[in-house]
Amino acid sequence: MPSRPDVLALADRVGILREYRDVTGRAVRTTDATRVALLGAMGFDASSERRARRALTELEQVDGARLLTPVSVQTPRPSRAAHVELRCPEGVRAMNWRLEVTLESGGAVELSGARRRIEGRKALKLRLPADLPLGYHHVHLEAQAEGRAISARQSLILCPQSCWTWREAIGERRVCGLWTHLYTLRSRRNWGIGDLTDLARLAAWGASCGAEFIGLSPLHAIANRGAGISPYSPISRLFRNPIYLDVERVPEFRGSARARKRVGSPGFRQRLDRVRRMPSPESGGEVPYDLVISLKEEVLRPLFAEFKHRHMARPSARGRKYARYVEAGGRMLEDFATFMALADRLSFRRRRSADWRNWPAEMRDPRSPAVAQFKARFADDVEFHRYLQFETDRQVDDAHAAAQTAGMTLGLYHDLAVGSDGGGFDTWAAPSATRHQASPLFVGGATMGAPPDPMARDGQDWRFPPLHPMALRETGYDYWIRLLRANMRGGGMLRIDHVMGLFRQYWIPEGLGGRRGGYVRFPSDDLLGILALESRRSRVIVVGEDLGTVQPQVPRELKRRGILSTRVLHFERTRRGAFRKPGSISDHALLVAGTHDLPPIAGYLSGMDIRRRVIGRTLLDPAPSADVDLRAVRTLMRERRRDCDMLMRRLAAEGLLTPLQAEGLLLGDFSIFLTPEGKADTSRLPILVDAVHRFLARSPAPLVAVSLEDLVGEEIPLNIPGLPPESGFCWTRAMRVALEKLVGDAGIEGRVSRVAAELRGRR
Repeated sequence: MPSRPDVLALADRVGILREYRDVTGRAVRTTDATRVALLGAMGFDASSERRARRALTELEQVDGARLLTPVSVQTPRPSRAAHVELRCPEGVRAMNWRLEVTLESGGAVELSGARRRIEGRKALKLRLPADLPLGYHHVHLEAQAEGRAISARQSLILCPQSCWTWREAIGERRVCGLWTHLYTLRSRRNWGIGDLTDLARLAAWGASCGAEFIGLSPLHAIANRGAGISPYSPISRLFRNPIYLDVERVPEFRGSARARKRVGSPGFRQRLDRVRRMPSPESGGEVPYDLVISLKEEVLRPLFAEFKHRHMARPSARGRKYARYVEAGGRMLEDFATFMALADRLSFRRRRSADWRNWPAEMRDPRSPAVAQFKARFADDVEFHRYLQFETDRQVDDAHAAAQTAGMTLGLYHDLAVGSDGGGFDTWAAPSATRHQASPLFVGGATMGAPPDPMARDGQDWRFPPLHPMALRETGYDYWIRLLRANMRGGGMLRIDHVMGLFRQYWIPEGLGGRRGGYVRFPSDDLLGILALESRRSRVIVVGEDLGTVQPQVPRELKRRGILSTRVLHFERTRRGAFRKPGSISDHALLVAGTHDLPPIAGYLSGMDIRRRVIGRTLLDPAPSADVDLRAVRTLMRERRRDCDMLMRRLAAEGLLTPLQAEGLLLGDFSIFLTPEGKADTSRLPILVDAVHRFLARSPAPLVAVSLEDLVGEEIPLNIPGLPPESGFCWTRAMRVALEKLVGDAGIEGRVSRVAAELRGRR
């Protein structure tokens, strides 16, 4: 008998799991304290048994009063037609009903009937015609029940059985692609950060080497100031970051004398030369986000003025395209542009990240009179940010088209981050569920994360507010649909970061720490069904990042839904730690050597990530702590040496390294790959990089991504999990090799071409 049965019953009802199994298989039970805290975050007072019982009763009463659920997501099959499930009101014994299904295409289907004997609360399953098309439909029910008229509405979403698959996209071929991070690219012509013209040029070069796609970290909107620089902690996952615009490719640039005069002025050229030099290895290799966005916006504003004059004040093809874009974006685009205009005045001018929770109270509600007055007063500022999104989307679309024209069948491979910043746009503009549930779309009082594992013994707190699974349903999954459409646009592939979050999420109650979190169940069938529908409509292959604590059914369900898994060389091990033979790696996955949370091959060998983690922790917390224990560091370095030894053995066993090459590492304490100063010896790294990627190509995985970081011999990791952006060690490092040198390097071109050729030879 549980100590708090009513709390447990309420937790079960809203999807808080009783226990989970950690990476070792050990069962970890959710405590009552965690349950109460998570229930509170979801909007239910469970501080006592009586209050928990009352909350459960109220929840059941709301459900009991419904004739239809707010949304129904179904995957029709020949043996199981689509249907509408009609719930009968309490105490009703007879009912006449009329049902109208308004199709997405505009047509309608009508059904009617009567039931004279209804037993208890048994639902009536009303079968719909078998030829209903897949898509988003609306159900309207009118009924007469014992003299009273009742009505209900429902969103009916009919989905395909699987996503657009790699076989449908590329047949039985196996292909490779490049994987990079746009902000790291350096070129002689960009403005201190990789831009969408650089991306198009890289794609053309990659296609000439045989690559079929180019993977990117998220292009989501971020603050570009202060600590707001992580692509995985965006202010919005619905909109993109205009810092990636090539300003000189904006169509208005040629016709704007004011903008060209600004760019040609000595003062501007001096500042531009400065930011172009800053990302170089000689100056520390850091991308100056705040300086770059300031320079770009300084020129983009006169370009917007030119656009208004030429295309908004009078009819033009570009003006009409913009009008259609604004209409399609609707209120959400208007709200985002308003948020950014507010952030310009309330946050960015003070070099702060955009956090609406620090704004004046009257500006925290997008529907407040004060915000309406702001929009009217600063209408040009709001329109400017709409224009930036329009042009950014246009340049992304052009880069994708250029990649495909150059020969990349799949084009751009986008990344959808697992969450967004709690002080960003998505939470500011989030609607509340209005039909039957008062819960807001985002949960307060808890954050998303991961349970303890060998890489994070105290768990991980990602600091993202979770989406409320009940509110997602109440709003007809509108936010999820918008997310998918926004991130599938301008690409042929989409990576879902932490895809396990579609099944369950680890929530950490505020103040309890990563060890005392619990899992909350999510409506995976509904979310995956909508994902399949949007994937097929966009013809986008979906890849799920399924690393970490993974339920056994997740890989099976991903495969059934046509979603590729992610496999990383570092984690393809036997129980004893040895690297697996390539033939034992999954044949339904995208395979990579590492991720953005792991060091490049050179940094893996030298332990650069371990050293930077220690330095970063020391800078953040100068007081002695376990994180800076030198004995622990030595242990980590010994473990890394062992892992490197095992990797060399596997590559040698596959004939990809000679015994002498492998032994040089085994006996020389990394000496074959390190200089006397402890730096990576990049002149020898190509041997290993080539061996690693040819090893990946020998697996049965249909897609292999080759990291640009490894090709150019980067040692410094992009991100070190556990260190915040303010440490200075995350998301700032630019690439050590400029794009012009990269695309002219015959050795790098040869390494990509060899991987592509090996994959072509192994269908």
